[in-house]
Amino acid sequence: MIQASEQPIAKIFSSEYSFIIPDFQRPYSWGRDQVDELLDDLTHFAFQEGDVEDLNPYFLGSIVLIKGDDPIAKVVDGQQRLTTLTILFAVLRELLPGLKESITKIICEPGSDILDIPPKGPSRINLNNY
Repeated sequence: MIQASEQPIAKIFSSEYSFIIPDFQRPYSWGRDQVDELLDDLTHFAFQEGDVEDLNPYFLGSIVLIKGDDPIAKVVDGQQRLTTLTILFAVLRELLPGLKESITKIICEPGSDILDIPPKGPSRINLNNY
């Protein structure tokens, strides 16, 4: 059964998801224009007037996943945006040393000793056998 739902970006980059890009997907190919457009959209949204609680949610675009009960999710659509956001988090991690540990947990699934969850691997998103 196919089921669609809206998810906040914080949930998508949580321990509930670990992304695999299937072999049938094209490689990452966004150029500067596409990245600039996404960053402009995010910046425009982030610097709106008013309280954060009063803002409408930002629509990142459709992300289509094939996911069971475990965190592994095959990305059918949205690979370019997910990969670009992961790259953005990596850049922010270097620019904001005080948040390095927190941002690393967004990029990499560290697991949890307390919950007996092993690390999921070196990164939250794994591209076409690379």
